[in-house]
Amino acid sequence: MQYPYQLQKLVRPEALQNATGDFESGAPQWVDVCQCRNENSRQEAFHRADGTYLKATHLIQCPSGNWPVYAGDRLRVLDTTQHIRLEAEVIYCAHDYFHTRIWL
Repeated sequence: MQYPYQLQKLVRPEALQNATGDFESGAPQWVDVCQCRNENSRQEAFHRADGTYLKATHLIQCPSGNWPVYAGDRLRVLDTTQHIRLEAEVIYCAHDYFHTRIWL
């Protein structure tokens, strides 16, 4: 199976104003993004625009698509038995023609 695992993203709901004028936010929840494959990376290094230097230790590959995943998002990968294989912040994401690659 090319994509045996499930990729999920932590979504924090937007804060809404209640009747008394206070802003309340709901609890963050994990939502399914797509099926994926998770591999240990070759520790690729990335320089961000703000000058920070980060090393990615994992690479996630997904089928081609415009997945709502961006640098800074919190992701996790579930294996076939729904156990967490990986949970980390996205360092870099590349939407290519045949697949999407995400470095954590």
